[in-house]
Amino acid sequence: MRDFLDWNPGIGETFAQNAIGPSYVFRARKIFTCQIGVGVPLSKGPAMDEDYEQPPLMLLYSICILIGHFFCLQVKTSWQ
Repeated sequence: MRDFLDWNPGIGETFAQNAIGPSYVFRARKIFTCQIGVGVPLSKGPAMDEDYEQPPLMLLYSICILIGHFFCLQVKTSWQ
């Protein structure tokens, strides 16, 4: 499945950055999902160092183990 996503890691003071871009999502039936894509950073948050320079393009990926129908134990990150 292909998606176009807006990534927003963190909330409030832990918000690091947001990025937007396409990704490919694989879903195993009722067990887990994983995705990989690329993103263009849009802005930095308070958790990001002020002197950190955003790259023009980032690798975005996540792995999620499904718990029940609505909950997900997820590792979601980006790599520059």
